[in-house]
Amino acid sequence: MFADLGVRFLIQSFLAVLLGGVGTFEGPALGAGVIGVLSAGLPWVTSPVLADVLVFVIAIVIVKFRPGGLWSRERS
Repeated sequence: MFADLGVRFLIQSFLAVLLGGVGTFEGPALGAGVIGVLSAGLPWVTSPVLADVLVFVIAIVIVKFRPGGLWSRERS
């Protein structure tokens, strides 16, 4: 057993909820879909470590422009 077992999945789950928005079921499901597609697709074009960093950077950019999440109706 390692001390960091599952931390990557925990971070991706947190990003999915953060991207989708809290309060509905559809929001985190949409966020999980976005994170899943990016996490599966980016390693095909770049290294896996850089893909994880890019997923995190893309999530930060999305949250900067949509602070309520992708599913929210309000815009900043």
